[in-house]
Amino acid sequence: MSYSSEMPKNEAWIVSVDMGYGHLRAAYPFRDIAFERIITANNDACVSPQERALWAKFQALYEGISRARSIPVIGSWIWRAYDRFQAIRPHYPFRDLSKPSIGSTRLYSLIRRGFGASVVKCTREREELPFLSTFYAMALAADYAGRRDVFCVITDSDINRVWVANDPKKSRVNYLAPTALSRVRLLEYGVADERIFVTGFPLPEENVATAREDLARRLQVLDAKGTFRARFWATLGQPAPATHLERR
Repeated sequence: MSYSSEMPKNEAWIVSVDMGYGHLRAAYPFRDIAFERIITANNDACVSPQERALWAKFQALYEGISRARSIPVIGSWIWRAYDRFQAIRPHYPFRDLSKPSIGSTRLYSLIRRGFGASVVKCTREREELPFLSTFYAMALAADYAGRRDVFCVITDSDINRVWVANDPKKSRVNYLAPTALSRVRLLEYGVADERIFVTGFPLPEENVATAREDLARRLQVLDAKGTFRARFWATLGQPAPATHLERR
C-alpha cells in the first residue's frame, strides 16, 4: 500500500507545562505528531495574561516554600506541612480513594473559574484532534470543557489524588500509565479500568534502541543468575539465555 501526501496525518494537540523537566521531557517524544507545536500551558502565546499571572503565583509559592526550609525554627515546620499536603497514601491494601482530596477540590474550583481555559479555547481550532497533556490540570480542564479524546500522560511512578477529576465516574480522561502500580493507583482513585493504558514512560524514538542496549548491558551485571532475563529476553530483544533454553 502506498501513502500519498494528501492522506491525513497522525496529529494531536500536545500540551505540557514549563515546571522543571518532568512534564516537558514526557511531551518531547510526541513532537512529531504535535499539531503546529507543543503548547506550553503556562507561557504559550495563546495563554491569557490573567492565566500567566496565576501560573506565576503558583511558581512563586512553590519556590517560596522550598526556600522556607532554610528559615530557622519554622522553616522545617512549613516544609513538613506542605509535604503532608502532597502526601500519597500507601499502596496497600487496595481501597477506595475516590473521595476528592483538598488538592483536587481546590483544582476543580480553579478550573471552574477559568484555569486552563486559554489552552482549551486555543485547541477548539481543530477539536477533532486528540488532546494529550503531560500535566494533569490541563487534561482535567479540557475534560471539564467537554472535550473528547482527552489523554493524560502520567509522569510519575506514583501519583496524588489531584491527578484525577473530583467525580471520576463522570470524567472521560484517558490515562497513559508508566507502571502497573500507577494503574492500580488510578483504580483506587475511581478511574474506570477501560480508561487506563499501561504504556511505560514515553521515550524519544532515537533513544529506544540505545536504552534497550544499555539495559541489556546492565542486566549482565545486576542479573548474574539470568532469572530476570529468562522471563523477559524477548522484550529486551536479546537472544534467550541458557537458563531459559535449559528449562525448555
